[in-house]
Amino acid sequence: MPDHTEVFQKIKQIASTGHVELFILKTTTSIKPEKMRELLRVTVEGGIVNYFKDLVKQKIDWLNNDSELSFIDFFEDTARDRYICTLSNTDDIPVLSHILARIQQDSHEEPISVFSEKDLDKLQSYAIEFKRGEERVIYFRKYGKGSKISSTGFALIFKRGMFNKLDGDVFKIDQTIDCIYYEWGDQKGVYILNRENFESIFSFYEIYKAESQTAHGLLVASNLVSITQGLFESIINTRRYSKKIALINKRGNFRNIDLEKIQQLISRSQEHLRFDIQEGKVVIQNKEGLADFLDVCEKNILQDPFDSYQLYRTKNKERLQ
Repeated sequence: MPDHTEVFQKIKQIASTGHVELFILKTTTSIKPEKMRELLRVTVEGGIVNYFKDLVKQKIDWLNNDSELSFIDFFEDTARDRYICTLSNTDDIPVLSHILARIQQDSHEEPISVFSEKDLDKLQSYAIEFKRGEERVIYFRKYGKGSKISSTGFALIFKRGMFNKLDGDVFKIDQTIDCIYYEWGDQKGVYILNRENFESIFSFYEIYKAESQTAHGLLVASNLVSITQGLFESIINTRRYSKKIALINKRGNFRNIDLEKIQQLISRSQEHLRFDIQEGKVVIQNKEGLADFLDVCEKNILQDPFDSYQLYRTKNKERLQ
């Protein structure tokens, strides 16, 4: 685990002295991770450069100075307000890894010299890169609907192939950062400030759905779980359940199904869990039963320490230190 204070100081140094460029990310119709985003490189100068630098330094100071803030891995099962998610292996996120590679490649190409409203079609997010030699910091921000044309707040004027003013009505920006990527030497990682936007920017629904299909194959191969045909396939078409199943599988919980303990849990629930164990298998016949089974695998069913037959369904779990 990196020393966050040292990483924060390094990020501030690169943001303060690095060369700044803006990349516009647009959605495409492709389902291939390497082609799901179109990138437009834009040169920035003047006051907007200092604005971006100051914004990163302010966010890093906030992270560094909040003594109650804790950091957890993105795929951990604990999620609370006072946690910041981190990610060290960007290869786990195909769209992100391809975007990072594209930004590095496009840094050697000419920026766009003409910018129009058409260029904002399918605009999904933008990235601000700070580069100092081989060291770089990139922050990403999801672009909100209705923000394309605005005469309020901060907006950028595009002249002579550059964004160089903090007024106008073309490209609106704000003071929010959804995630910060850093890379130098043998260190790289991501600090995720807004998980929902992070998942949207890098098309996590597709990732979660693919991981859910892998989980289904694992459950079938285990011969420990019987699910009514078509039920699993229908449920992973919803974002909520595909994410839930994918994260459970990512943590390895489906590989550790203990039928004896699950049977004890079913008995203690007084049949409030809507699935059963028959002939050495977990039998799931409907959506409600599958939802309960997923809660069990996610360890969301907890026992009252004073009454073993009193169970609680809980989403937010905080481990005792």
